[in-house]
Amino acid sequence: MLKERLSRMRDSVLTMKNRYDELERRRRLEAEGFRSDVRLLRGDVRALERKLGKLTGQFFGDVDQHASREVWSQMSRNLGNTAKILEEIRRSKTQIYQLERELAGLWGTGQQAGR
Repeated sequence: MLKERLSRMRDSVLTMKNRYDELERRRRLEAEGFRSDVRLLRGDVRALERKLGKLTGQFFGDVDQHASREVWSQMSRNLGNTAKILEEIRRSKTQIYQLERELAGLWGTGQQAGR
C-alpha cells in the first residue's frame, strides 16, 4: 500500500515537473516572439522617421532656396502626409511600449516562479 502511494506520488511529481518545464518553454518562446515584434516595430518607426526626415528636409531646403507660392502649396500638400506619418509613428511607438511592458511582465512572473 505504501509502495503504491509512493509510486503515485512519484508519477504525480514527474507529471507536474513536465508541465512546469513545458510552461517555461512556452514562456521563453512567447518572450522571444515579443522581442522580435518589438524589433520589427522599432524598424518600422525608424523607417517612418526617415521618411519624415526626407519630407521635412525637402521642405526646408525649398524654403531656403526660394520662398514662393509653389513652396506654400507644396507645404500644404506635405502637411497632410506629415500628419499621417506622425500618427503612424505614434501608433508604432505605443505598440512598442505596450509590448515592452508585457515582456517585462512576463520576465517578472518568470523570475518569481523560479524562486
